Amino acid sequence: MIRLPTITISKNCVSCNTLVEFDVKAEDYDLWVDKIEFIEDALWYIPADKREMLLSGVCGNCWNKLFEEDEEEDED
Repeated sequence: MIRLPTITISKNCVSCNTLVEFDVKAEDYDLWVDKIEFIEDALWYIPADKREMLLSGVCGNCWNKLFEEDEEEDED
């Protein structure tokens, strides 16, 4: 079985500064970076919160807190 090279993404959340690390296949990451594929197509196998971290720099916990506040405002 051939294993494709992977890269480790290490990024701090822009909101809380928590370090988030995860591995992706290098070839898939390049497809997204080079704008050949959308992130959800190229990196379909990583959780949505990790993809969002790549896009916005906001970790899953902070993202949920941000939208939890928006949902509460919409209910009023």
